[in-house]
Amino acid sequence: MGRTRPPRNLPPLSQLLPNFAGLPPNLTQPVGLRNILRELTDRLRQGEPVTFYSMREIGAFFHVPLPTVAQVYRELEAEGRITRLRGAYTLLLPKRHQPHTPVRGVVGVPLWEPAFCEMFAWRLFFRHLEARLRHHYYVADAIFFWLESDVELFAQLVAHQLDYVVWLRPLARHKPVLQQLADAGTISAVLPEPGLFLPAPTYLTNWENAFRRALAAWRRDGVTAIDVLLLPKKTDPFLMNLLDRQPFRITAREMTWLELRDWVARQTKNPSAAVMFADDHLAEQFIARYPDVFAELARRRRVLLKTTIPADAEMVCGCRVDLLAFDWEKIASKIADDIASGQLLRLKSPVTIPAKLHLRADAAKFAQRF
Repeated sequence: MGRTRPPRNLPPLSQLLPNFAGLPPNLTQPVGLRNILRELTDRLRQGEPVTFYSMREIGAFFHVPLPTVAQVYRELEAEGRITRLRGAYTLLLPKRHQPHTPVRGVVGVPLWEPAFCEMFAWRLFFRHLEARLRHHYYVADAIFFWLESDVELFAQLVAHQLDYVVWLRPLARHKPVLQQLADAGTISAVLPEPGLFLPAPTYLTNWENAFRRALAAWRRDGVTAIDVLLLPKKTDPFLMNLLDRQPFRITAREMTWLELRDWVARQTKNPSAAVMFADDHLAEQFIARYPDVFAELARRRRVLLKTTIPADAEMVCGCRVDLLAFDWEKIASKIADDIASGQLLRLKSPVTIPAKLHLRADAAKFAQRF
C-alpha cells in the first residue's frame, strides 16, 4: 500500500528567515545548521505531528550538501524533535508536556476495536498489563483502531508520543508500521499469531504442544472424529496442518454463531466424536450469547477450547471441557517487567509462553465475565 503524505502547514523557509544571509562563518556547517534548525523546531512545534521540510529543501535553502543535512537530521531525531519515516517524509514531533506525577514512560497498546469489544482475553490482557505497568510507573495508553490504513495507524501512534508499544495479535500487513516505529525510536513488543514473524521483540503464545497432548488424550479415550468449527472464510492453515497428521476423521465446518446454535441442536450424544473451536472469536461469541447451548454441546461431545469461557459459572456448571489456557496475567506481567528492567531491549530471540492443558476441566472454574 502506497504512503499518503499528510499535509504540511508550515510556512516557507524564506518567510521564516527573510534576512538569512548564510550560516555563521565562525561555526562548522553541521553546528551552524543544527543551531538554526533547533530554533526553528522550537518555533514550529504544534500540538500534533506535522510534515517537516525535506532534506533537499533544507540543503537548497541553506546551501548545505545533503550528507551534512542528513547528519543534522539524525541529531535532531536523537533529541526527539523530528522522526524520519522509512523512504517517505519527515515529521516534526510535538513537545512533550510535563506530567503531573513522575512517570518513566508511556506504553502504547494498539487494540483492534472489534476484538477488544468482543473477546474477553483481549480485555483481560490489557487490564493486567495496565496494572503491572502502573506498578513500574509507566502509563498504558490504549490506542483503538479498526479500518485505518497503515499510514493513518502509524500517524495515530506517533501522535501519542510513545516510548514503547505492546501489540497483541498484529497482522502481517502491520510489518511496515513496526518498521516505521523502530525508525522513530519506539521499541515494540509483539504477541503474534503462531507462524507469524515480525521485526520486533516477540512473545510467542504457543499452544501447539498442549494441543498435541490433548489429541493424544482423545485417541486414548476412543475419539475417532473431530468437527473443527470456524467462522466463514476464516481457515487456520497452521491448525489444519497440525490436524492433517493426526489419525482422526476431520470435518471443517464454517458457520456463524447463529448457525452453530442450530447445528448443536441437531447433534446427539457421541463419545467417539469431538468438537474443536478453531476460531477464538467464534468460540467466545457463541459462548457469551448461548451459554446454555454451549453447555449442552459439552454434555454431548468432547469439546476443546483455546480461549476463555465468557459466561457466568452457574450457566456452565457441571460441564467438562478440554481447555488450552494461557495465564494472561503472567504474560502481561512478564512484558511489563521486561520493559521496566530494560530486558526488552536485550531480547535477541522470541520468548515462548506455553499454554497449559486442562483435560476434562470443570467449565465453571474457568468461566468469567468482564
